[in-house]
Amino acid sequence: MRTIGRGPKVSVCVVTYNQEQYVAQCLQSILDQNVNFDFEIVVADDCSTDRTREIISEYSTKYRDVIKPEFHKSNIGPYRNCMFAHARASGEYIAHLDGDDYALPGKLKTQVEKLDADSACTMVWHRMRVLNVRTSSFRDDLIDPAWIERRAFTRGDLLALMAVGLHSSTMYRASLREFPMPPFDTIDYLMKVERIGDGKGYFVGNAPLGVYRAGIGIASSGNYTRRLMAQSMEYLAGRFPRERARINTAALTMLLAELKNGGENRPHLWRTWRATFHPLSLFWFMHYWGDIGKLRLPLAPG
Repeated sequence: MRTIGRGPKVSVCVVTYNQEQYVAQCLQSILDQNVNFDFEIVVADDCSTDRTREIISEYSTKYRDVIKPEFHKSNIGPYRNCMFAHARASGEYIAHLDGDDYALPGKLKTQVEKLDADSACTMVWHRMRVLNVRTSSFRDDLIDPAWIERRAFTRGDLLALMAVGLHSSTMYRASLREFPMPPFDTIDYLMKVERIGDGKGYFVGNAPLGVYRAGIGIASSGNYTRRLMAQSMEYLAGRFPRERARINTAALTMLLAELKNGGENRPHLWRTWRATFHPLSLFWFMHYWGDIGKLRLPLAPG
């Protein structure tokens, strides 16, 4: 149940585009959260052409004190839409949920408890079940529960490891929302690196608190996303020069994975590795090798 306070403790930002099959489940999964604080749901729809807007409107009419819909008149793209939604959040903490994913019971309560209890914690994630939309089957999110439960992540860790926490499991302090915008689409890797600030990030518990639908949405546009990752690394090397070696570690990981898989982004990633090169990057690569294996990145041992 929700309690009405002076303002929302949490803003859940939901971004949608042509997700009529999924958006009702997404919104209902948030509304069904059992909490003792006030929350809002900011829904930003990127000019959907199916029934997504109609479904959002039905929900916002029924839950007008909770759901704040934002309907774009023209398509602005998924990355700008994400930033748009977060900019309109008014909660102390901000959570993100893609419109084709959904929350499981205990998500908001568990994440808020961690942020409330630890002032040095600036960002939290949780494990997610991964749903294959083609086969309707679930699989593990490929993260070692024992490892993440005791691990604190810094900005340097996020820069080096890249794949810490799925976007739809992220909650962070609103005080760290604003950051300088790069001259290209802002992906969740860059957002997390900026918004963790000088604090630490943690996974809350070892049980999944959400479901991620694989193979659809932004994540399915692999080549474009990898090019944005390369751009982000070069940009962040300028933003955080003291972390250059760990950024170069990430660039090397991606380059080796691309070489292994015969991907077409090899020239982009080779340029990024050279542009971010640091003589200590091999040390950090070896340091993070075991962690890369636990996260099961594209270049995993074995």
